[in-house]
Amino acid sequence: MLWLRMATPAQRWLLSAASLAVFAGIYGLRGGAAYAAGVALMFCIHEAGHLLAARWRRVPAEPPVFLPFVGAFILTHPEAASDGRPDDEAFIALGGPALGTAGAWACWAAGEALGSPQLVQAAWLGMVLNLFNLIPLAPLDGGQIAQAVSEPLMWSVGLHALAVLVFWLPPQALAVMALVVGPLMAARFWMGDAASAATAPPVLRPGLRWAYGLGYLGLLGAAALGVGLLTR
Repeated sequence: MLWLRMATPAQRWLLSAASLAVFAGIYGLRGGAAYAAGVALMFCIHEAGHLLAARWRRVPAEPPVFLPFVGAFILTHPEAASDGRPDDEAFIALGGPALGTAGAWACWAAGEALGSPQLVQAAWLGMVLNLFNLIPLAPLDGGQIAQAVSEPLMWSVGLHALAVLVFWLPPQALAVMALVVGPLMAARFWMGDAASAATAPPVLRPGLRWAYGLGYLGLLGAAALGVGLLTR
C-alpha cells in the first residue's frame, strides 16, 4: 500500500469517502437503500473504534478504505508512535469490535424504541460483523487480540473455530475468510517457526494478557448474545 502512504491527508480522506460510496452503492444494488445504509453504518462505527483507539495511543493511522464483500482496513504505524507500547496493535484491534458491538446494541435499542425494522436489521448486521471479526485468527481483530494473550493458543483455538464455522458460515463469508486469512495460514504452515517468529507480537506482562483475554471474552459474549437474540 505504498501509494496510500504517499498520498496527502486530503487525498486519503477523499479515497476513504469514495470507497465508502462505492461500498454502499454495491450493497444498495443487492438489498436496497436501507440495507446499504445499515451495512455502511455498522462498518463505519467499527472502523471508527480502530481510529479512536489509535488516536488514544497516539499511533498514526490512515482513514479506512472500504472493500465490498471483504470489509474495510486501516493502515496504522505503531513504529512511528513517539511513546509506543508493546500492546498498541492489540489495543487498536480491540477498539473496532468494542465500539462496533456497543454501536450495534445501541442501534438495536433505537430500532425497538422507534419501531424501525431497518435499524433492527442494521443492529443484526453489526453483531454479525463484529462476531466475525472476533474469530481468533490473524489478521482479523480477534486474531490480533488473541496473539497478545498467547500466539500458539490463537492458532489452536482459531483453527478449531474455523473448522466448525466451515459448516455454518455462508459461502460468501467463507470466501472472505479464505481471502483474508488464507495467505497468513499458508505462510504459517509452509514456513513453520520462521513465519511464527516474524509475526509474533511482543510478549506482554501477565496483567495485560489477562486484561486482553477477559476483554476479548466479554466482547465475544456480547456479540454472540446479540446475534442469538436477533436471530430468533
